[in-house]
Amino acid sequence: MPSILEIAKKIKGNGCTHLVKYTGEEYTISGASLGIGTFKIDLGGFSNKIKEINTVPPVMMALDTNQFLLCQQASQLKDNPQLKDVCLRIRMMHIMAFSQLQALLSIPTPSEELGKQILEWTTQMNKLTSQSIDLLKPQPKTALTEKSVLTKSVGGKPSAAKRTVKAGSYKKALAEIMTYQGINETQMREALKAVEE
Repeated sequence: MPSILEIAKKIKGNGCTHLVKYTGEEYTISGASLGIGTFKIDLGGFSNKIKEINTVPPVMMALDTNQFLLCQQASQLKDNPQLKDVCLRIRMMHIMAFSQLQALLSIPTPSEELGKQILEWTTQMNKLTSQSIDLLKPQPKTALTEKSVLTKSVGGKPSAAKRTVKAGSYKKALAEIMTYQGINETQMREALKAVEE
């Protein structure tokens, strides 16, 4: 499984591309240009052995769509380096997710333990997808900063204070997913630096 730094070096200079293609029950992840290799998943072959495999395709499709949109968003954020870094950070985590899935599915003998690991992967990647959706929807600049003017809610709209709290929970959620993926903050910062050099 490639490190986050290896993924960063591969995505640098590569355009935005979709990774997942599917026909019927076969999904192909084409990630060679991004450092994760190419692999196929035949759901028909797995579903008799691991019932949890059926949760994987929708998550893969969401991860792929989000990594593509995050790539496009990052390329448009030259005037907002903080938000660009967040987009790149989450995109690299998405790509790492495909590498993790490949490692999980390469275990030769499906077992109950593998089913549990696939469920955990699905849970963590659903959290990552949720963070991506929150990041990609339009929001005021205060959503990603810790410094925010406290205002009262007017007309039911979220106040700046609520958005600041959301930013704190956003960081916590990403930190938990990074831990699951085996990435620490130092590694992530090195990867971000490699992408932006």
